[in-house]
Amino acid sequence: MGRTFSAVPYTYLKRGVYYFSIAIVGPLALLSSGVYGDQLSCEGWLSQLERCKEIRSNVSDSAVVPEPTPADFDLNSYEYRKQPIQRTPFIPEGTDTAASLFIDVDNDGTSEYLGIGITEDYHWALLENNQGVGEQSPDLFRLFRRDPSCYWKECLLEDEKIVINNTECLHARKSIAGDFNNDGFLDVVVGCHGWDRKPFPGGYVVILINKKGRGFEPKTLSLKGYWHSIASADFNGDGYLDLILADAAWKGQSSVSVYLNDGELGFSEDKNFINTGWGKAPKAVTVSVPDFNEDGLFDLFLGGKGFAYFILNDGSNRFSLSKKVEFEVSNSFPHVYDVLTTNNKAYLLRIEKDWKGTLIEEVNLADMQTTVIFEEICPSQRVWDDPCTWQRWLYTEIDSTGKRWMVSDNKHVNPQKYLLED
Repeated sequence: MGRTFSAVPYTYLKRGVYYFSIAIVGPLALLSSGVYGDQLSCEGWLSQLERCKEIRSNVSDSAVVPEPTPADFDLNSYEYRKQPIQRTPFIPEGTDTAASLFIDVDNDGTSEYLGIGITEDYHWALLENNQGVGEQSPDLFRLFRRDPSCYWKECLLEDEKIVINNTECLHARKSIAGDFNNDGFLDVVVGCHGWDRKPFPGGYVVILINKKGRGFEPKTLSLKGYWHSIASADFNGDGYLDLILADAAWKGQSSVSVYLNDGELGFSEDKNFINTGWGKAPKAVTVSVPDFNEDGLFDLFLGGKGFAYFILNDGSNRFSLSKKVEFEVSNSFPHVYDVLTTNNKAYLLRIEKDWKGTLIEEVNLADMQTTVIFEEICPSQRVWDDPCTWQRWLYTEIDSTGKRWMVSDNKHVNPQKYLLED
């Protein structure tokens, strides 16, 4: 069975001109694998949200699997990001950026969805290269909860009681979850790269401090850069999660830096944990901390244009580029945007050289042999508003039988689904 889409027309009025476009909603549950067959249909919009409901066909209520919850609050950003969620909800329009994430805000065992999206004013400012207007239009942060009236709790409805007043984050690129103040509730750290045109003046890092499940209090860190990626782990062993940031427009020796957490959500740079050696390190756009060799220690993954490699942790939490293990380079898909590891395999999300397509590859870490499991080139040259463009991230979900799946992306650009071996 092919994928099912709902085409929803909408109109913008800008500079006195009407722009007509088609928003194609591709539910993640209707992936090309056809794993759910005819069980799903999308019934349109309600209150301007994508409330897609599932038809109860050949599925019993007893098949519902409880959503996994964190075993403790010491997990790093990679471990939280890759925890499987129970079936992927349909994502509300305007919140489908790479910075959005699933997070259990109130520790009730069900993940909410923190939707982050650029504003329409910023979108048009980018198209018109109007930096002044663009920088006055920070991103929208909204929290959505699963609607209990929807089968499988799959619909997301905005929690209007929780208002997140964002004033400093422009063009968020990646968010991570973690208990950064050790109070037993998950906070969120958002890396924002700012105006996405030359001269790339940079953006800020914003912490959303969890108010014991009742919302978030934003705090802006005095760290400015073109923050394209962000991760967390306890580098100095003091029991607090630290940050590692990737500045994709850096002009110094290294594009990646570690910032230590003082326990009170103050962060200061420490250059002792990453040794780049002589010369300049490649410009990283992706940073992550998976455990590649499954020894219980976080390792370091760096990816960018034309390179991707990992460095194993020797127990000191210090990493030298001289010890990196390199992945094969792809000239057609040189941009590396995400990584997922499991069972001695790594999955890399690569983007086409002109941002017009996606490639997902499986790498056997024993011999570094690579197998392409998905490849798509967009037919259109219009990158910005083409529903194909590129995919943003990799994560895992669990189905009604307990099987784990890798899912690519959280929006309507032909997301893929791949069964992971347990």
